[in-house]
Amino acid sequence: GGGGGGGGGGGGGGVERVVVNLRASVGLPSPKGWFADLVRRVAGSVPIENMEVGDVICFEEVLINFHPCPYHFQDEGLLWREGSLYPNFSMSHVLLWARDRIWASVPEVRGKPRGFVLFARQGGNPAQNMKSRKWQGYEEFARELDADIVDFTKLSFDQEVRTMFGAEVFVTVPGAHHAAVLFMRPGTAWVELQCSRVAESFYWYRGFQRLVRALGVRWEAIEAEGCPSLNSDASSDSGEVWVERTAHPLYVFGHVLQDRVAETARQMCWWRKQGEEETEARPNSSLISKLFPNDSWGLLEELHAEDGAVAMDRCQQWELDCQGVRPSRSRPGSWELLRTSEGYWRKWSCAEVRIDGTARLVDRTTLVAHVLYDIDLTAPASALALMRGALRSSSGVLEG
Repeated sequence: GGGGGGGGGGGGGGVERVVVNLRASVGLPSPKGWFADLVRRVAGSVPIENMEVGDVICFEEVLINFHPCPYHFQDEGLLWREGSLYPNFSMSHVLLWARDRIWASVPEVRGKPRGFVLFARQGGNPAQNMKSRKWQGYEEFARELDADIVDFTKLSFDQEVRTMFGAEVFVTVPGAHHAAVLFMRPGTAWVELQCSRVAESFYWYRGFQRLVRALGVRWEAIEAEGCPSLNSDASSDSGEVWVERTAHPLYVFGHVLQDRVAETARQMCWWRKQGEEETEARPNSSLISKLFPNDSWGLLEELHAEDGAVAMDRCQQWELDCQGVRPSRSRPGSWELLRTSEGYWRKWSCAEVRIDGTARLVDRTTLVAHVLYDIDLTAPASALALMRGALRSSSGVLEG
């Protein structure tokens, strides 16, 4: 999204508008709707502009997202350290500011504390519920704790904020509802039933723990019964290793097959030629035809370039948005950048590169399979005492 900045009241500091691409991106409607609500609350009275499929918006000045995934920096703790963004200013300050604005947008957010709130990923029609990571036998724990059982699929945005604001202890299992920690009060506790070694093999799970702590919420993990065992060499980085770029398979095969290997600041891509220069690309699905009518389905940008190498470099700057290039069919001396893998040259495969000259490679022999993370979970009998201890330690305040 474009736009950003601080400030109180109903506005957003010096920001004139916020631009989001939720309608132009691929994703499930439910989380996109949730995020749209979140953006509206944080933006306040600042106008929001929604990008549609195929839109390109230009700005005189713009602030863009700092990183598509702040959990995945080479130094995972970078953004979370004090003074990481500016002197005496860190991610914690940004999150607390956003949380205050969201709280202020919800009527009657401050109510009676709820004690225990429990979510077991149990929502939906049991005959159709395909959710993984369900908490088996949660009902007994809910009774013992006198917990409020919630189903996020049935809560409005305001109801979700009120529920999480009132929770002294939120007891749950891993899932996308991690985002709801944003609405909890400092001093409260997030207690999660999980398989620690498996969960912490994923960088985004470690990042979530940093997010919890940055919000002043206590993180407590409970080890589930029957967790899968991992090999001693199991990777904590999704199997990624970093090799010299000239030893990377993309570089080697690209040159052996006499294709092109193009490098930009963040990517190295293997490009393969297909068809002839004058071949017109055609939509490869009816969905693409609907999304891009009037023969604009694949055209991302047109630029003046005598050589395809210039077009490839520009295409890689668009990263995943651009998948192919071809000579312009209407302007000699120009090239078209395409959203799909049609065209004279297409991206065959890409690898992330670092400034030290290394490129990312995945070693699948050490990769922790996501299916191990997605198993259903059973809490040990000792979990009750741990959960009750979390409530006794809670220091969340409703005012101030």
